[in-house]
Amino acid sequence: MDLTQLAAIAVPLTAVLGLAAVVMLYVWLRKQDAGTERMQEIAHFIQVGANTFLRREFLTITPFVLVLAILLFVAMPEGKWQTALGFVVGAGLSMLAVFIGMNAAVRAGVRTTAAARSSAARALMVAFRGGGTMGLSITALTLLGIFGLASLFGVTPSNPERVHLLVGFGFGASFSALFAQLSYEQVDAAALLSRATAGVIQSCLVFCLPGSPKACKLAMKDLILPDLCHFV
Repeated sequence: MDLTQLAAIAVPLTAVLGLAAVVMLYVWLRKQDAGTERMQEIAHFIQVGANTFLRREFLTITPFVLVLAILLFVAMPEGKWQTALGFVVGAGLSMLAVFIGMNAAVRAGVRTTAAARSSAARALMVAFRGGGTMGLSITALTLLGIFGLASLFGVTPSNPERVHLLVGFGFGASFSALFAQLSYEQVDAAALLSRATAGVIQSCLVFCLPGSPKACKLAMKDLILPDLCHFV
C-alpha cells in the first residue's frame, strides 16, 4: 500500500473517529451533575441566549454566503463552480462546528461550576472535555470537508495543480470567524457568558478560559479586568 492509498483510508477514518469522539464527549457531558435548581435555571437562561445569538448569527451569515458564492462563481477565471461550492461547504461546516461547540460550552459551564463545589480536578476535567468537543468537531469536519471536496474535484498526486480548487473551502471556513469577531465588538463583555466559565474555590476567583494563550490574554485584558470590580 503506497502513501496515496494510505491517506485515502486514514483521512476519512480519522474524521469519522473524531466525530465519534465528539458524540462520546457530548453524551458524557450531558450525564454530569448540573447543580442545584437555581444553577440549572441560570444555565437555561444562558442556553436560550446562546441559541438566540446563534440563530441571529446564522440568519445574518447565510445571505452573505450565498451572495459571495455567486460572485465567486462569476468572477473566478477558472474553477468557478468548484470555488463557489467549496466556499459554501466551508462556511456550512464552520457554522456546524460553532453550533456544536456553543451547545457543549454552555452545558459545560454549569457542570464545571457544579463539579468545582467538590473537586477542582473534577471541574477542570469537565471544562477541558467541554472545550475539547468544539476543538475536535472543527478538526474532524475540516478533514471531512477537504477530503470530500478533493475527491470530488479530482485533486490527486497525479493532478497537484488542481489543489487551488480547494481555496474556496478555506475562505468559507474562516467566514464565521470574521462574524464572531464582529459579534465580540458588539456584544463586548457579555461574550464571557458563553465562551468561559468561572467560580470561587476556597475564596479565590477561578476562570477557565478556552483558547490559545493570546485568546486568554485578550479575554483577561478586555473582558475580565474591566468588570473585575463587579466580581469582588
